[in-house]
Amino acid sequence: MTLLPHFIIKGIWIKLFLRFSLFGAFFYKPPWKPNNDLHHKDGMGIGAFNLLSRKAYEKIGTHEAMPMHPVDDVHLGKRIKETRQKQRFAVGKELISVEWYPNFRAAIKGFEKNIFAALEFSSFILVVFILAFLTLYFYPFVALFLTTGWIFGLTLLSVLIAYFLFYIYMNKLSYGLDWDLLFMPISVLLFLFVVVRSCILTYIRGGIIWRGTFYSLKEMKNHVDG
Repeated sequence: MTLLPHFIIKGIWIKLFLRFSLFGAFFYKPPWKPNNDLHHKDGMGIGAFNLLSRKAYEKIGTHEAMPMHPVDDVHLGKRIKETRQKQRFAVGKELISVEWYPNFRAAIKGFEKNIFAALEFSSFILVVFILAFLTLYFYPFVALFLTTGWIFGLTLLSVLIAYFLFYIYMNKLSYGLDWDLLFMPISVLLFLFVVVRSCILTYIRGGIIWRGTFYSLKEMKNHVDG
């Protein structure tokens, strides 16, 4: 069982970023899929609350089976499904809360270690991910000022669909509507800036710096692939 907590968010920029990052993460990996016992590749894990039995933990090989994994909470859930065990994802907004990051600067720093790992260390997935979000959630807003006639109509429909999807996801996650919905293009750029920056730094450094220790990209990929 993994629960999505209520994230305490203070400040404008961190709110624009974090709420859309939740949307982006769960758009990439829909949170309700782990509840389908017929699928065995859609595991979910959240560091704030992962509860499993000792038997299940030992069956996945404990954390010894995922050494040096920057997103071990997510990978733990993935391993549960891969080993044909049952999992449930639920919204725990009324039960637990956590301040993910105190401000946008801290979020930028914190995301350095886990973005590329969350994208499975794949440059191809990274490029597709960036293009998809620019095409679906940024370009339509720009195109509103560049198009006319029926093309403008289609563009407006795209914008409305983007808002609708954001609303559906936030509603399912019990966060609902808020003023940041009006600034989606800015949220998209903040989100993609953090994603691209994290991956570029990982490439340049040849790895990540995690709690003051350097972990090489080669070693992490070898452990994950193994």
